[in-house]
Parts: sequence; C-alpha cells; structure tokens
Amino acid sequence: MSMTIQQVVDLARGDLADPSKARWADADLLPYAIEACDSLIDVRQDLLMDDGDLFVYVAPTALGSTIQSVIPDTYKPELAHFVCFRAFLNDAEDEGNAALAATHKTLFTNGVLGKE
Repeated sequence: MSMTIQQVVDLARGDLADPSKARWADADLLPYAIEACDSLIDVRQDLLMDDGDLFVYVAPTALGSTIQSVIPDTYKPELAHFVCFRAFLNDAEDEGNAALAATHKTLFTNGVLGKE
C-alpha cells in the first residue's frame, strides 16, 4: 500500500489540534510534508537501495501525490511528526510552540533512526 501527502498532513492535524484547518491550511502544510520526505531520505539513504539496485527518489509535489514506495507506510507517523515540527517552529515565538516543535523533531529523528 502506498501513502499520499494528504494522509501525512491529515495525521499531523491530530497533534496540531487543527482538524478544521482553521490555523494551518493544507497548502501551508504541503511544503512541510514534502520537506519531511526529503529529510527522511537524507537520513535513511539505505531506503534507496534494494539488493544492490539504486532507486532514484522523486519528491512528491501535491497533496494528492503518492509518496514513492521507497518510503514505506510505516514511516507515516514520523513524517507527520516532521510536519508538526515545522508548523510549530513557524509559530515558535510562543514558548509552548517552541517546545512542541522540539518534541516533534525528536520524535521524527528517533523514529526514523530507530526503524530497520
């Protein structure tokens, strides 16, 4: 099964406490979700290898875009944490949001590095 950028954004909305999209429109979160995929590949370049074959990663570009199969669905929570990290970082002038950004960045990093 493959996931879409929209699914990642929708999952992030739970932690962002913004199900009605009042604070962050999908268009605001789209670049963060794309950046999440790019950051995941930067950290886990081994995902581009399979039995000695090298895959070319092409970043998604729209909410309906399917995320390439080189990024397994099991990384959806980590991608959502990255989206939350960037959204809260954008509002980091609020001390609470700065702390939330740091927490989500840690959850992304630990989750990505902790998977085989």
